Amino acid sequence: MYAVKADLLNVRSGPGSNYIIVGKVTRGEILTGIQQSSSWVKISYTALENGSVNNKTGYVSRKYLSILQ
Repeated sequence: MYAVKADLLNVRSGPGSNYIIVGKVTRGEILTGIQQSSSWVKISYTALENGSVNNKTGYVSRKYLSILQ
């Protein structure tokens, strides 16, 4: 589990800043890590879209996350 420590963090379609932005998460949100590399984490998060809550996956830079025990 991770907490977002950036005010606004882009969620990307792949593990790199060259991938498209597919969502955003905000400071304090708790994310579930699915897979990790040295600098990127594949996460599961919840997004509100058109009034519906959807579970999504994407990648975020590890340097903007705090690891929770």
